[in-house]
Amino acid sequence: YAKKSPFDIRHVTPTIMLGADKDSAAHDSGKQLVWMKADGVADVPQVMHRAMLALGCDQVMMEPVLRRAGLSISTPGISYASIDHSMWWYRDVDINQWHLYVQDTPTAAHGRGLGVAKVYTQDGELVAAMAQEAMIRVPQQ
Repeated sequence: YAKKSPFDIRHVTPTIMLGADKDSAAHDSGKQLVWMKADGVADVPQVMHRAMLALGCDQVMMEPVLRRAGLSISTPGISYASIDHSMWWYRDVDINQWHLYVQDTPTAAHGRGLGVAKVYTQDGELVAAMAQEAMIRVPQQ
């Protein structure tokens, strides 16, 4: 987030970029809502709209996993990585329009977490679903 993103990202659930969210119900549930679209106009083929949606999703997919673990991206010494990331497509995508990412983390424990999400159009149509398993490491204090 220190550099300009190719996406306009708006968190409905407060972001955890600068610190852990230990006091909210979102922390306990691992849920997160994010609106996203291209920052500018993407006049590209459908395959690129899907690729851009995948890239945008990957920018926020770890947040609910870290939230569920009581951590943030700015936790000192934290390292995390995607172990795998799968997506399923149900409709064409127009990345120039707003999409709602409804994210959840069923579990985050013992250095691993599972993030799942559904992506909806502004009209409420399901466009895609995804799952990502993450590895999280925090140095011992």
